[in-house]
Amino acid sequence: MKKLEETQQEFAHYVANSIQRHQQTFLLGGGHDIAYAQYLGTRQAYPDESIGVINIDTHFDTRKESGSTSGTSFRQILEQDDNADYLVLGIQQGGNTQGLFDYAEEKDISYVYSEELLHQISPPIKDKIERFVHDHDVIMFTICMDVIDSAFAPGVSANGVLGLFPHIVLELSKRIVSNDKVSTISIAETNPKYDIDNRTAKLSANFLHHFIV
Repeated sequence: MKKLEETQQEFAHYVANSIQRHQQTFLLGGGHDIAYAQYLGTRQAYPDESIGVINIDTHFDTRKESGSTSGTSFRQILEQDDNADYLVLGIQQGGNTQGLFDYAEEKDISYVYSEELLHQISPPIKDKIERFVHDHDVIMFTICMDVIDSAFAPGVSANGVLGLFPHIVLELSKRIVSNDKVSTISIAETNPKYDIDNRTAKLSANFLHHFIV
C-alpha cells in the first residue's frame, strides 16, 4: 500500500498536468489531505505566482503532526511557501484549539466565523473575499463538507454541529469559483460510511454541477 505522502505526490502530478490543459480542475475527496496534493499541483503549474488558498471549513486544519494527515494540509502549505496565503470561511471556536487560533495569528491567516455566515453573506465578508482574490495571482479553492450542518451532510468524519446551511456554502462557492483566477476546486471529507440516504454525496454532486455549468 502506498503511503499518503506518495499518493499526494502522484496526485499532484495529475493536478499540474490538468491545470495546463484546462481552465479549471475539479478534485473530489476523500480526506482533506487532498488539499495538500491540490496545492502541490497548483504550485508545480504556477511556480512563481502568489497563491491564495480559500477553504470553506469548520476547522483550520493546521495541526502540527509528524506526517501528513487530513488535519495538516494547510500548515504544510504555509510552512513551506512564503508566497501563499490562507483564508478560511466557516470557522467554529469549538472545533479548534487555542493553539490553532494562536498559529492563525502568527501566520496572519484570515478567517470568518461560522456564526457570521448563518443567514446571509454580509457586504464586509464579500469585500474580504474579493480583496483576498484580488491580492493573489492564482486561487486554490476547497470545501470541507463537515462545514455543513449534519442535518444536510451527515456523511463526514467529523459532524458539523450548528454548521452552515448548504445554500450559504453554495453562494460563497459560486462567488469564488466565478473568478478566472480560480484554477483548482476540491470538495473533500465526504465519507460514505457515515452518509444517510446519500445526502452528503448528492449535495457534493449538486455543488459540482453548479460549478461546472
